[in-house]
Amino acid sequence: MSLSSQQKMRRRKINKVGTLIWFVLDKNAKAQLITALVLVLINSFLDFIGLASIIPAVLALKDSTTITTIAPLHNIYRTLGFLSTQSFVFCLLLFVFILFVIKSIISVLIIKRNTLVISDISKRLSRQVVSIIFSKSLTYLKDQNTSNLYRQINSYPTLFGTQILLNFLNLISEGVVIFLILGSILFYNYQIFLIVTGLILPIIYFFNRFYRKKIKSLSFNGNRAGIDLVKTFQNMVNGFVDIKMTNTEAFYADSLMTYTSRVNRVSAIGTVMSLLPAKVLELNAIFVLVVIYSTSFFLPVTGEQIFTVISFFIVAAYRIMPSSNKIMQATLTIRSNSFALIFLYKLLKQNEETMGKEKTAAFHREISFHSVGLQYVKNGKCVLNDFNLTLLKGEMIGVIGESGAGKSSFINLLLGFTEPTQGVIKVDDTILTHDLFKSWRSRIGYVKQDTFLFDGTIAENIAIGISADKIDREKVLQCLKGVKLFSLIDEHKDGIDAQVGEWGGKVSGGQKQRIGIARAIYKDPDIIIFDEATSALDITTEAEIINLIKELKDRSRSVIIVAHRYTNLIHCDRIVKMENGKISQHYDGYHDLLKTMKL
Repeated sequence: MSLSSQQKMRRRKINKVGTLIWFVLDKNAKAQLITALVLVLINSFLDFIGLASIIPAVLALKDSTTITTIAPLHNIYRTLGFLSTQSFVFCLLLFVFILFVIKSIISVLIIKRNTLVISDISKRLSRQVVSIIFSKSLTYLKDQNTSNLYRQINSYPTLFGTQILLNFLNLISEGVVIFLILGSILFYNYQIFLIVTGLILPIIYFFNRFYRKKIKSLSFNGNRAGIDLVKTFQNMVNGFVDIKMTNTEAFYADSLMTYTSRVNRVSAIGTVMSLLPAKVLELNAIFVLVVIYSTSFFLPVTGEQIFTVISFFIVAAYRIMPSSNKIMQATLTIRSNSFALIFLYKLLKQNEETMGKEKTAAFHREISFHSVGLQYVKNGKCVLNDFNLTLLKGEMIGVIGESGAGKSSFINLLLGFTEPTQGVIKVDDTILTHDLFKSWRSRIGYVKQDTFLFDGTIAENIAIGISADKIDREKVLQCLKGVKLFSLIDEHKDGIDAQVGEWGGKVSGGQKQRIGIARAIYKDPDIIIFDEATSALDITTEAEIINLIKELKDRSRSVIIVAHRYTNLIHCDRIVKMENGKISQHYDGYHDLLKTMKL
């Protein structure tokens, strides 16, 4: 492949990165980035001006006669009425010092401002990723590894901000500085320009090719080792009891140390690799300096002229070297973290394509399943097949069936966690589709077998997702009264502000389920679903919960009870039995079920 073809490919890659970055940013972030770019350009020009101010100061310091030979210096010297060259040189150096102080202060303020902006962009992007991921189906979440989900939500937006956006700004900033310096060298002496570019660029090019491959491999290994480390740690925490019971602590500890060692090794190699560009550039600069001095033997130049040339190059190298190093580092960092950019682009692109105006579905009469089929895996087994059922408003219906009959799949469809692969679900006359799911779920109260309690107060666990200062405390008390849980409030001096502990460790199983029911009715739902809600309770507590469910029966509210134990269905208007993803039997209430069983 020719050099021009390689340059075109590299340009396309850079353009592609810029396009992906621009797509990932929202409207507000784009405006922030444009402002940041303007500030970066200002900072680059200030750097160049500061650098340019050093050269006349160095020349005047070395030989004061240059004050009269360099026209701009001589004009300033005469205009300001200096009496001696020594005082002029002193003031010139003082001016350079003050200029660098001002430049440094402005530079720090710009960097601080841009860093805060990038942090804000990352935070908003993380929030956006959370919303998109949790708007997806239950099938999608089940297919995702927990540690990978954490990285997608937290790490990827952070990497996009700190490793891609910041380095993208650095790339532009340092590129402008080098462009201005090389432009000034070309203007001053094209021969020096040819020597500098002819020697530095090939070395940087070939080193960059070698370095890029090493960094890419290192990044891949580090990313994989990091995922394995988090996964192993999660397995150790979540499987604590099983690990202890099988006496396999040593095995998992060794596995953890193996992945820790890999992560540390990659980190150590990365630290060493990060030092190489600066060292290569230093050697390159010294080599060019030797070449420039050597050429003076073959060119008709005086000692003063060669000193001026070398001084000019040293000052230029003083800024070009770190700028070149930063450009190389920024380019490689962007490439090594491009997986985060690509993930964010694909996620946001897919969301843009599927995003539609959110709709609502009113539930006045019935919910009906029409020949519904469901497959979790393409070309896999149908967990529901030709499923037909109608749920009337205000009806209490029971659902029974053996494990694997399709009860959970039916509930997941009703909750909008999955979409049917065949048939349709209608709410009155409206087909339940993805753009209705969010508003539809707001109409449903859901009580699981084991209610999850957050590490917070009773009130926060009932009015879930609402900040403490916005909770309707009177409504919380009414809900607690409805589930007969005032005894729990009386036990604590803090009342509804009492802490339930991590995983609800400070309350009993029965109290936990009652809080779950209170959470469901706090929403004033049209439907309440009890999904094996009493199967983990003792007989006495279970009976109390069943009586409580009876009191929730209301013709303005539908209740669905999924249960293994038939006694839980004693108050149901209808009961359906599921087998092999279909409804095999219909019963007109609990007594009809008992009668059929006796037959």
